[in-house]
Amino acid sequence: MDRNLSYYGYLAGVAFQLHDDILGLFGNQEVTGKPVRSDVVEGGKKTLLILKAMEMSGESERKFIQSVLGNPGVTDDDLMRLRDIVVDSGSYQYSLDMMERLVSRAKEYLSRVPGGDESAKDFLSWLADFMVRRSR
Repeated sequence: MDRNLSYYGYLAGVAFQLHDDILGLFGNQEVTGKPVRSDVVEGGKKTLLILKAMEMSGESERKFIQSVLGNPGVTDDDLMRLRDIVVDSGSYQYSLDMMERLVSRAKEYLSRVPGGDESAKDFLSWLADFMVRRSR
């Protein structure tokens, strides 16, 4: 297998995961089919969103984030505050920008794959974009 195709897959996969983490905190449960607070409550997943929010926030926000991660008693108000912290800290935008850079880079590697079916490459390029724009 061409190394460029492997790089495409890796980078597109990381971008997919970043988007999945955003959906896990900001998505609509009726659309995603997954409880929005599940990533926060179940094991206190330390996603890029959470890590960057902690890095880019003040001490009280960091303490709050730590208090809700893995806490089964997280309320709707707690969830809203966590979302606000993620957005206000710049973490949300950082994650969106990172996804775009990863997809762009993945598509660069895809364009370097020698030969092959152009329609398959077009599909993989579309797929990389779709993975970070999906709603579930």
